Amino acid sequence: MTTNCMFCWFVICFYLLLYIMLYTRQELSRMSFDDGVKVMQRYLKKVSDHQGEFRESEFRNLKWHEKDFFFSKLQFLKNGKGQKCYDIYTISEARDYVLYKLILIYVSDNNTIDFRKQAKDYDCEIEEKIKKQHEQIFYRLLNDWMSGLKKGKGQYLMVIKPLYEEKLKELQDLKRQRKIYPLTFIPRVNYMRSVFYHVYYHVRKYFDEMQIKAESCVISGITFYSDIYTYAHILTRHYYPNMNCGVGGSLNEDMPVIDVWNMPSSVLELIKLYAEKRSINKSTEYLLFIVDNKKYILWIRYGKIALLRNQEGMEVRTFYHCEQPRDLEKFEKKMVIKINEHLSIVA
Repeated sequence: MTTNCMFCWFVICFYLLLYIMLYTRQELSRMSFDDGVKVMQRYLKKVSDHQGEFRESEFRNLKWHEKDFFFSKLQFLKNGKGQKCYDIYTISEARDYVLYKLILIYVSDNNTIDFRKQAKDYDCEIEEKIKKQHEQIFYRLLNDWMSGLKKGKGQYLMVIKPLYEEKLKELQDLKRQRKIYPLTFIPRVNYMRSVFYHVYYHVRKYFDEMQIKAESCVISGITFYSDIYTYAHILTRHYYPNMNCGVGGSLNEDMPVIDVWNMPSSVLELIKLYAEKRSINKSTEYLLFIVDNKKYILWIRYGKIALLRNQEGMEVRTFYHCEQPRDLEKFEKKMVIKINEHLSIVA
C-alpha cells in the first residue's frame, strides 16, 4: 500500500469514527445542563425514526459512555402533561443501564441487594408493586450477564471472569470456615455479582471509545500502559471492601490521590510524580508511596501485554493499601521524599 493510500485510509477511518461517536466520555461528563438538552435532541434524532421508535441498529453504533448518558437523561423526559415520555425498563436497548441503575437503587448498607428496603427513584418513593417488578427485572438481567461472564469471552469479561472466580472462592472458603452463615451466603453472592457488574460497567464505559484499550505514556524512557486489567483489578481486588465485610482480602474504603472514575490516566500521573524524584527501569517491580500517613504499593511489570496484542511495555498491575508484613517490610530502611502535603514517595 502506498503512502497516499495509507493516508486516505486513515482519513476515512477517522471520519467514520467521528460519525459513530458523537461525543467523547469527557465531553459528556463536563457538559452543562443547557448543552446536555441540545445533545439529547441530537441523540434522539440519531436513534429514532420518524415515528419516534428507536432503531436498534443505531444503538449498536453508540459507545458505552454515550448509551449511559442517553438513558440516564431519557428517563427524565416528560411531555406537556408532566407524564414520562419513556419507560426505560421496557426498552431492550437500555438493559445494560437498567441493571446498573437498579444496583444503585437497591444496594444496602448490610452488603445485600435489598428490594424490601425503602427506596427512591429520582422523583419519588418507589411503590411496593414497582419494587417487585424491579426485582424480577434485576434477576433476569443479572442472570443474563452472569451467563456471559461464565463464558469469559471478549476483552472485558476475559479479564473480569478470573477475578470473580477468585473472589467467589474466597467467599466459599469463608462459608466453610463458618465466618459467613449459610443463610447469608446467597445474598452475599448476589451482592458480589452486582459489584462485579458495577466494575464491568465503569471499566467498559471508560475504555469503549478507545481503539487501543489502554492509557499510555512514556515515563523514564519506558512506555507505561494502564489497561482493562489495571482498572478491573484495582477495583475488584482492593476498592470494594464491602464484598467481604472486611473479611477475605479487600482492605480499602477510599482512593487517595487517585481519581477512581478516571483511574487509568490518574495512576499514570502518580507514576510520573515518582519518576520526577527517582528513576524507574525495566526491572522495577513496584513503587512505594505514603498517602496521608498510610503506606501504598503500586505493582508494575515489563514485558509483552496479552491484552494489547503482545505489545511490549510496562503494565500497571495493581495499587493498594499495605497491611501485610510482606508489603510493609519493603518500606524498611528507605528514604521518604515528600511530594506535597498528602503524598510522599519511598525509595
